[in-house]
Amino acid sequence: MTEFATKDKTYALDNGLRNRIKPGWQEMLKPAKGRLKAPLDPAGFVPAVMQAETDLFEFKGTMVNKRILEIGCNEGMRCQIMGKYEGATVHGIDVDEYTVNQSPDLNCWNPVDVDYVNETFHTMRTKIAKLFPLTKDKVTFETSDIVNYTPKNGQHDLIISWDTLEHLTDLPSAFNTMAKCLSSGDLSYHEYNPFFSINGGHSLCTLDFLYGHAILDKGDFERYIREIRPYEEKVDIYFYNKCLNRASMSDVRKGAEDAGFKVLHLDGVSSFGERTQSWTKRIKEEFLPEVNKVYPTVEVKDMLCNSVQLILEKT
Repeated sequence: MTEFATKDKTYALDNGLRNRIKPGWQEMLKPAKGRLKAPLDPAGFVPAVMQAETDLFEFKGTMVNKRILEIGCNEGMRCQIMGKYEGATVHGIDVDEYTVNQSPDLNCWNPVDVDYVNETFHTMRTKIAKLFPLTKDKVTFETSDIVNYTPKNGQHDLIISWDTLEHLTDLPSAFNTMAKCLSSGDLSYHEYNPFFSINGGHSLCTLDFLYGHAILDKGDFERYIREIRPYEEKVDIYFYNKCLNRASMSDVRKGAEDAGFKVLHLDGVSSFGERTQSWTKRIKEEFLPEVNKVYPTVEVKDMLCNSVQLILEKT
């Protein structure tokens, strides 16, 4: 099929677009059993932690001597790196269902599959912990989502996440829980890949026309998958409905402020570099009107940035 039609418009499909926007997307279609392996080289994770510390310092924050909560800790590598800061303790939380929902060979209704993911992540975290003998008593993990999380040992002093905020489908409730975990003056730092960016559909929901994941409504998106990618139906539609929120920057700001946070920083760097001016014009004229039919709070800046940094202060 070379095009896809909605009631309003017909879109020409570019079969190579997905490869250009999300190189290596095919990895997500491999069975989870055998695909999930612990990364054993911290080098690729250190820059993000160092950048977060630099960004926090700009607002008189730090990881030093902090009780840190990492949301969406995955295999735990960043937890261990943060645990190396003087006086820091780190508690990482994540949910098994997120991995199950994006795995073609697993199902959330099957307790055996959920247990498999839980045990696999425990094994990965144990292997990674051996790389950091000095953090042995400083880093802990728990299976929990942030909405239902309750701190067991007092409050946290800092909440942090990478590539997670876009996956919190109940963002207002998530912000409410974060606020309950912190005291007045404490900071929360998040770096995330927003849904409305050019690659915001991630590997499973990036379509074959620009910004397609953001232009189509739920019904048309699901029909697109069933017509164009029927062999991906299970994982793509699950991921779209269960693993991605539709929060614009203004939605994020409102949710954080309603929960009792002051927004210190909410911005991203354009993904288009020297072509930002031309892409700003193109987004405004060609794509934004289509996106606003479904998501009226979206602005040009939501579609320019693949990475957004959010820094909050508990009031």
